[in-house]
Amino acid sequence: MKSRRSVPLVAGLVLALGVAGPSAARAPAEGGATAAPVPAPVVHELPGGVWLAGQVTPAQLQGLQARGLAAVVVVRPDGEAPGQPTAAEMARAAHALGMAFDYAPVAPGTMPADSVATVGRALAAPARPVLVYCRSGHRAAHIWALAEASRPGGLEVAAIEAAVRSAGQSVDDIDGALRSRVAARPVSTR
Repeated sequence: MKSRRSVPLVAGLVLALGVAGPSAARAPAEGGATAAPVPAPVVHELPGGVWLAGQVTPAQLQGLQARGLAAVVVVRPDGEAPGQPTAAEMARAAHALGMAFDYAPVAPGTMPADSVATVGRALAAPARPVLVYCRSGHRAAHIWALAEASRPGGLEVAAIEAAVRSAGQSVDDIDGALRSRVAARPVSTR
């Protein structure tokens, strides 16, 4: 006798792994019924109303918005992998939901100053919470850490590093940069 739990389990795995694709969550099934919602990505909450995640799809933004998301910053460069949503697709989806959107591409192994500045501006904007994402969350964590270390009134190095580690990411390779930025940042006037 077949287990009745195997069908929902397999269907859940298919959705969780993204095999059905982002359009499956938006397209109505035959007969007018809507498809099951796309599972939300794993997000890690950082201090100051910042969320960190790996790859996010346009179909997942609605669920994230329902959880309170107000802004999105994509740090994954377009064309990094086949099937990855482009920044333009993500911008359209975010704007359709009334969310702020920024694109701050960070190629693996780099931390461009203009991307750090873009994330810094997003952190200074009133829209909260803000989601910063890339493929795995590693570059997003690093770019957030550098922007936070540069922000007047931002967290101290130990708190930034603890937040990044709590999100499952390492900061060992940017410790020196964090310390330099915190030491050089303007003093907050608040």
